Amino acid sequence: MLGHAPPSPIPGQRPHPPLYWLLLWVSAWMLIGLLGHSPWRADEMVQLGLAVDVLDSEHWLAPSLGGQPILETPPWAVWCSALAIRLFVGVMPVHDAGRVPGLLALLLAFWALLRWSLPRLQRRDRWAVGLSLFSALSLAIPAHAAASELWTLAAFALLMAALTRPDRRWNRTAALVGAAVALAGLSGGAQALLIAVATLATCGLVLRQRSHQLAQVVGVLAGVVPLAVWLVALQHAVGLDEWARQDPLIALLTQGGRPGGGYSSEMRGVLWSWPLWPLALMALWQRRHAVTINPRLLAPAALLACALLVWWLVPGGPETRVLPALAPLALLAGPGLLALRRGQAQSLYWFGLILFACLVTLLWLYWSGTHLGWPAFAAQRSAKLVPQYASHWQPVAIVTAGLATLGAVAIIVKLRRTPLRPLLAWCTAASVTWTLVMLLGSGWLETARGYAAPMRSLAAQLPTAGCISGSNLSLATIAAVRVYTGHRIAPISANCSWRLATVNRRKAESVVASGQVVWQGRRGADRNEVLVLYKGFTQSHDN
Repeated sequence: MLGHAPPSPIPGQRPHPPLYWLLLWVSAWMLIGLLGHSPWRADEMVQLGLAVDVLDSEHWLAPSLGGQPILETPPWAVWCSALAIRLFVGVMPVHDAGRVPGLLALLLAFWALLRWSLPRLQRRDRWAVGLSLFSALSLAIPAHAAASELWTLAAFALLMAALTRPDRRWNRTAALVGAAVALAGLSGGAQALLIAVATLATCGLVLRQRSHQLAQVVGVLAGVVPLAVWLVALQHAVGLDEWARQDPLIALLTQGGRPGGGYSSEMRGVLWSWPLWPLALMALWQRRHAVTINPRLLAPAALLACALLVWWLVPGGPETRVLPALAPLALLAGPGLLALRRGQAQSLYWFGLILFACLVTLLWLYWSGTHLGWPAFAAQRSAKLVPQYASHWQPVAIVTAGLATLGAVAIIVKLRRTPLRPLLAWCTAASVTWTLVMLLGSGWLETARGYAAPMRSLAAQLPTAGCISGSNLSLATIAAVRVYTGHRIAPISANCSWRLATVNRRKAESVVASGQVVWQGRRGADRNEVLVLYKGFTQSHDN
């Protein structure tokens, strides 16, 4: 019989709802943490600053901050954020508009995994893979930020779609491979491109399907064209020296570094893959004899192996580069979830409930301690972390948070005993947790981690025109000054009468200066470093 037969119905079990309900659920969860706050992470602030610089200075090929091009990865995510800011100007704040492309990248990743990687009639398998990816993303804070890794996640999902369906026509396979390679190169740089090409080579050598090998070669040749065009244009504009120095893989090859010794940052990011990696290992073990002949097992396993090898060879990367690996992990974790025994499924179910019940309880306790003064340990801890936070809350937000908590409890209690129940409960609890974070803790987090408040205070002291140099400033601080004050920070070598410097409160001052101190400020939770604005600055050359 040709085609795929639908799975046999289970007596007493309702059919699984259409896939778009899962996509709507993911979109709602993403929007909860996407809008309504300034950047809380340094890497997100840097990307937003680069997007603003692109719009103001037209440095599309090599976005820069403080006069320094930032080319650790090609600026695809920066371009997307800049276009979104231009499109939504006057409709939403700059930091909210810059995050919108992240939602599109995440939806593309889900669509590629669920619609293009799995047969149409396997709706239960699609829900298993989708819930697996959703459950891992629920612990990944960069999923709510304008992270370039979200586009690399979409690229790896497209690559899985190209490799897991041998019944697809070769021209469609070539189109998916080309899109995956192009997006991997433009969003993840040389590392993501190498991982994608190595995965294609591994699958092509193992499966040995001539038509698909031809499609993969055509797709790779077409996919590297956008990256090559950008590199040629960059060479004519500013040269390739900065790109070769900042791209970790290219720098390792050209500067004689020692390969190996990675995984230090990946071990911190392994929490994002829970509970995917136990389910993926279970699926691979149960079907270990079919790994080399089943593309649905071989493709994600090859991608994970190639990614781990490249990450080990190129140490020192950020922990966020683990995020794209969630695509192949989810594709393997789906069958592992459906193959769980009753005791294993119950253990995963109760682990998720206990984890998120503790998180929700802590959120309510710390909200009560911060705003009501009870319990005392929560009030003291909150005041110690962010002493300058002024208590304010809205009754509507508190009522909404309470209803969301009760609604999640009611939904979880009524879940039927199906193989999907552990991750359905996990994703439901994760959704309400993020809802409570935004409703109960967004004001506290904005004071503790946000860049907007100190930068707006700084803007009131800056001159309307003139040169401002920076000393010992992080890229995130330079980007925040660019976004919220409209000023560009000049290099330290510039002869400026104004200077913004970072001073360490615990050690000696990082800048020895004589001049008028106009302003001092810091982020709420940053107790070690203070920003100081000097006027009439002259730097001492004494050591």
